[in-house]
Amino acid sequence: MTAGYGTAALGRSLSRRERIRLVETAYDAGIRWFDTAPLYGAGAAEEAVGAALRGKDDVTVATKVGIVPPSLIGLALRRPARGGRFDDVRRQLDRSLRRLRRDTVDLVLLHEVDAAAALPALDALAGDDRVGLTGIATGPVQTEAILASRVPDVVQLRFGAEVDPHGATLVLHSVLAGRSEPAAELLRAAAAAHPEAVILVGARNPAHIREAAAALP
Repeated sequence: MTAGYGTAALGRSLSRRERIRLVETAYDAGIRWFDTAPLYGAGAAEEAVGAALRGKDDVTVATKVGIVPPSLIGLALRRPARGGRFDDVRRQLDRSLRRLRRDTVDLVLLHEVDAAAALPALDALAGDDRVGLTGIATGPVQTEAILASRVPDVVQLRFGAEVDPHGATLVLHSVLAGRSEPAAELLRAAAAAHPEAVILVGARNPAHIREAAAALP
């Protein structure tokens, strides 16, 4: 089991300094897996990860391609992001690497992908020497359809999804969503049920980040 820090909540309601400090807090607490995406804060989360982890080579950084983030004007008008696009993964990756301040990235996940789009996109990523591992981060139905044809390096799912990852590294998110039990208790139970998985936590309170890291040594 590995503890990871998920940055979906690091949007523009926080200041840049606050976003960076939260990533630094996770690193200082011993977390070494960081999950981000262009969609999170329209690039702000990737920028925070890049700034906080610059020069650190003992981390795994995972980002995503597929969902084009809305413009800042779109955010102001509360317009939804456009659907997934996987025909330009290299251009999307260019932008992510600039925000992450890296020449390469450890893991790239296809964000909300279906089976028809997944296979050519995985091939495109696998042929890019800037990418380490590849994976999928989508719903359970789409995940099962993709796994019937191809097993990527990593499968990321919401906690509770009953999907066999077929030997891929499993990453679980939303362990605490909608639950009232103590966070540490829930995280330890998730780790016991999935001892080989990466368990993501996405707290915006530094004390909660440290508590989660302590529960997932």
